[in-house]
Amino acid sequence: SNYEVIYENDQFVCLTFNTWYYYDKAAHGMYYTHGIVYDKATGKRVPYTRFMEKLDAEQLKQDIKAKKLPVYGADLKTVSEAPFIDDIDNFKVSKDYIITEDGHLYLMYQPYELDCYAAGVTYVKVK
Repeated sequence: SNYEVIYENDQFVCLTFNTWYYYDKAAHGMYYTHGIVYDKATGKRVPYTRFMEKLDAEQLKQDIKAKKLPVYGADLKTVSEAPFIDDIDNFKVSKDYIITEDGHLYLMYQPYELDCYAAGVTYVKVK
């Protein structure tokens, strides 16, 4: 696995970690990218609720469906239509997220959760 520092300030460091798997006879390998924010003073992982109010999963799903919240592909620029959102019965607020220097917060969903494998990890801009 590898990691990338997304953003860092005096209080927090935001990283993404990639892990890669290949299952025998699979059409392709599969990777997962986890977004984690650590508090530098405590060394502990910080939940997204440190930066904004707790989100309701059903409301979040509806806001994604209604295009009230933008969804991006792995490059954080390409807009995803989140075509799989209708098919998710037990939609959850992702624990993986990143914060950016400009104060935005993006929840991260793995390939196939909101969009196809080629779209990569998808990022829902919630703040």
